[in-house]
Amino acid sequence: MSKRPSSPEHILQAKRTRIECPEEPTPSESEKPDLLAQKSPISKEGEVAKVLSDAKENAKPLEPVAKEVAQPKIAVQEPKEVAKPPIVHPDAAKQPAKPHIFATCPAIQDSHGKQLISQVNLKEADILSIKAPKLLTENTLMFCLNLVLSSNPKVAERVSVLSPEVFRCLSKRDVFGKGILEDIHENCQEATKLIPQKIFEKDIVIMPMKYEGHWMLTIILQPFNAVIEDGESCMIILGDLDEQRMKTIIETFLSYHLEDQKSLLQYSPTTVFHCERLKMARIANLPKRENDYDCGPFVVLFLQGILSQEHGILSEGSLDWTDLSGGMTTKNVRNQVWKMISSVGTPDSNSCIKELLVTGRVAI
Repeated sequence: MSKRPSSPEHILQAKRTRIECPEEPTPSESEKPDLLAQKSPISKEGEVAKVLSDAKENAKPLEPVAKEVAQPKIAVQEPKEVAKPPIVHPDAAKQPAKPHIFATCPAIQDSHGKQLISQVNLKEADILSIKAPKLLTENTLMFCLNLVLSSNPKVAERVSVLSPEVFRCLSKRDVFGKGILEDIHENCQEATKLIPQKIFEKDIVIMPMKYEGHWMLTIILQPFNAVIEDGESCMIILGDLDEQRMKTIIETFLSYHLEDQKSLLQYSPTTVFHCERLKMARIANLPKRENDYDCGPFVVLFLQGILSQEHGILSEGSLDWTDLSGGMTTKNVRNQVWKMISSVGTPDSNSCIKELLVTGRVAI
């Protein structure tokens, strides 16, 4: 039997039948299963505890990250460079450290040092002379010599520093030219009145000298040794003077001073100064003068070396400028004198320094 062709109505009816086929009934709201009821009951306290537990579990992976972040901070605070040795120039060991011309600055603060420094008050011209190419003034030179002594208080007690006026008096009447012996005696009589008493009780007598525009220095060691029996004294001259003529002047000067002290009953009337016991001493390797303005700093440097307890006249070795100078130069002396005057100068000199710096008339 041949099949009957499906008409469009039959096709629509079939589709309608498939669409309208009964489905499972949808449960009502009242019939819906209680999902919350199916779960195990959890109290509010339990829920809070569970949340906290979950938070802790989630936070655990962050701990390594926090440690890694904190590590750089700790590393920065550690002094990594402390253990490294200081960088030293390969030639540093070969070069001895340059000493300070005023070896022990704290000594300047003692009563003796303050008394020495207070004896000289610097003015504007004195301060300006510290800078090269100026010639040190008399006040500045005496200030520097006092600084040297104040840095060696134990030595200073054994030293007598004469005023430059003494040599000005001794060098009158052309005694280094065609002057005759009578002029020397007359000068010595006048100069005796300018020196302090009891000069023979000192171990070292220092006489700053300015002659023909240049600073020089004469040092007399143990002057009383030329008075006592079997004693011997010596003198050192730093300068371009006739040594024999200068020796004659110093011998005559000390003889007159002894006579003056005898008149004051300081010594026995029979005491005599023996000129032949005054010997000349010389410094080995003494450098020649390089210019016409550094003679003042050179005198200061010379005195510092002479009074050195390691290499100077207080030691038993030979006097050699290589040891006495300690590698110092006149430029070092000027720089250190400027610093020392700025720190321990008198109120007048300090105010003068400030004014000179402000006006630009002198530079540090």
